[in-house]
This record gives sequence, C-alpha cells and structure tokens, in this order.
Amino acid sequence: MSSKKISRISSFSVCLLSFCLSLLFICVAGEIFLRITKKKSTASGVTLTRFDPILGWAPTPDTFMKVQGKIFSVNKAGLRSENVNPERPQILILGDSVAWGLGVSDEDTFAFRFSKLVKNSGYQVSNLAVPSYGLDQTYLRFVENYESWPSIKAVVLVICSGNDLKDTATNVVSRKRKPLFRIRKGELSIEQIKISKWDPQNLLSRSQFVSWLFGRLTRLKMLSEKIAGKVDINEYENLKVVEMLIEKIKKISISQNSQFWIVLVPSRDDFEKPSKDYLWFNDFFHKRHPGNFVEFFKILKENSSHPKENYLDDVHLNEKGHALLTEVLYKQLLPQGLEKAAR
Repeated sequence: MSSKKISRISSFSVCLLSFCLSLLFICVAGEIFLRITKKKSTASGVTLTRFDPILGWAPTPDTFMKVQGKIFSVNKAGLRSENVNPERPQILILGDSVAWGLGVSDEDTFAFRFSKLVKNSGYQVSNLAVPSYGLDQTYLRFVENYESWPSIKAVVLVICSGNDLKDTATNVVSRKRKPLFRIRKGELSIEQIKISKWDPQNLLSRSQFVSWLFGRLTRLKMLSEKIAGKVDINEYENLKVVEMLIEKIKKISISQNSQFWIVLVPSRDDFEKPSKDYLWFNDFFHKRHPGNFVEFFKILKENSSHPKENYLDDVHLNEKGHALLTEVLYKQLLPQGLEKAAR
C-alpha cells in the first residue's frame, strides 16, 4: 500500500474520530445543561414514578413534589390519595393522568374531594390511576392490587377519549417501554411478560437531551423507536383489545361484590367536533354498559355555558372540572347502594 493511500486512510480515521468525539461532547454538554436548567414539570408525572417490569412504570411510594404552589404526592401504597385504612370499604379509581389529576394539587383532585364527601359514611377513596397509562396498564395494575383490600364497594374506571385508544395500541408511551396486548386465537395475550430496565427504549427515555432533540426532529424519533422495537397494532385489533380489557375489569369488580362505573371524559376539542375515538367509546358504553356509564360530556354541557372552562389543556380537567366530576360521582354512586358502612 502506498504511503499516500495510508495517509488518506489515516486522515479519514482522524476526522471520523474527531466527529464522534465532538458528537459525544455535544450530547454530554447538552444533557448536563438541560439537567441543570430545566425546571420541574408536571407534564407527565414522570418524577413521581419508577421503572416496573410488569407495568413499564409505576408510582414511587411515599414521594412528594411541590410545583408552583401545587402539591403532588404519592402515599406509602403508591396511590395519589390518603394512606389506606384497611378497615374502611374502598372506592377505587382507575385510569391515566386525567383520573390521577395532572396539573391540580392533591386536595383539588376529584379523588381527594370524593373521599372527603364519603368519609362520614365510612368509606375511603383510593386512586390507582397513573399518568400516561393505557387501558392495558390500568387493567394490570388493578389485577396486581385489588386483593389488597378486604372490602371494595365501587370501582370507577375513568376513560380519556383523547388518548386511551392510542396509548393502548402501542408498546411505547412517553418514550418508555410498556406492555402490549394482542388478540391470539380470540383471547387476550400479552406480548412481553416482563420488561427489561435496560431495554433500548427505556435507556433513551432517561436522557433529557434526547427528549429535547426528538421534540424537534420527529423523523429521528420515529427511526430510533423503530430500531428499538416499537410496535403499533391496527385499529380493528386495538378496539377488540380495549373491549376485552374493560370487560375483564368489570368482571373482577363484580367478583368483589362491588359496583362498577365508567366515566368517559371528553377532550376539550370534542366540544367543537366529537372525535372518532370519543364517538366509538360513547357508542360502545351506551350499547354494552348502559347502566354503568357516566356521560361526562353531556353533564359538562348541562352545567356550564362554556364547557372548555373546565380544562387545563386538551385532556386534563382543572380544579373546576374536578369539582364537577366529584359532585356527579357522589350523586351517582350513593343512591345506587353505597349504604352507610359500619365503622
């Protein structure tokens, strides 16, 4: 090999090494800068969760965060509610960030408000909801926890029309790996029984710089997710999965001799024109669960000349919205057999 060719190869190697080192320096510097300067955010509730091999992520027990004067806390059992009193019959809340109360302080969430209203009747409300959960994770979390309570009087499943179908149809949400159910031979089948903490998708999710970069380069985000193994199921299969998950939650609830209620919370844009997802949920619940369905869309329109004033953003309720939901549930559940509990 000639000295000139060797020199060219050597120069190319030096340039490639310099490029890689420069790229590494930019990534490290960007990560450090963002971690130092980025303010706390309640956008995903991520600071109050930790990795979970079955659910993908779950609330970190006994944690507390205060942002802009608002308190966000998780009790010893990993719930956003008061510490569980096993002597009190429970009303369980299931769902995602809408039910969890993203953006509002503990005492302003409908779970806390509702618990105060039923306390004198001997009940307690425990909130199992977790930000960014799909209905698959909601079901699995319910299965993991329902036997912890000796007495469950009611289960309230809160559905968000804005993202519940989308979040259930994939194995990646908020850049984190999550469980995914498929239909196999007419039955529900989970694709990945246990999730690895070192899954490529989970490793990527830990970087604030990568998050910032992907927020600006959508194609790069899509490419990285594809390489990391992101899967999305088709609409037909997803609707079947959702139907079966809801039926399973209802079946478990009934097996515990508890009431089962579904609350469909519309997105803010649904008041302009109901989305395809909202219309599907609404039709499904009217046909399959008519006696257990709380149509919050209708209630918001009846109780407010401007329903959008009950929202913080496109899907999350503000303090006013949570207060109205509390009132609705209190009126709906108590006349339906929640007799005064023995203390």
